[in-house]
Amino acid sequence: ELAMWLERLEKADVKVVLIEKQAPQALVESLEAQGYAVALIDVLSTHLEGEGFDRYLEIQDDNAQAISDAFERADAGKEQH
Repeated sequence: ELAMWLERLEKADVKVVLIEKQAPQALVESLEAQGYAVALIDVLSTHLEGEGFDRYLEIQDDNAQAISDAFERADAGKEQH
């Protein structure tokens, strides 16, 4: 099944993959080995009761930074080719 998704990513000319932080490490490593910049984001615990709105914003900021970093890595990879 992974091969099918890798083929789809390649056909779509994907450079960055957004994936949940809890994803299996082997999957993340497989994506990176294929040359994708992976952004680990947190969508499962974005707002737990009792943590408050400030924590929600902190998680969203962390997600945005992870995505930005992944696009920077993808751009750096293009410059090396």
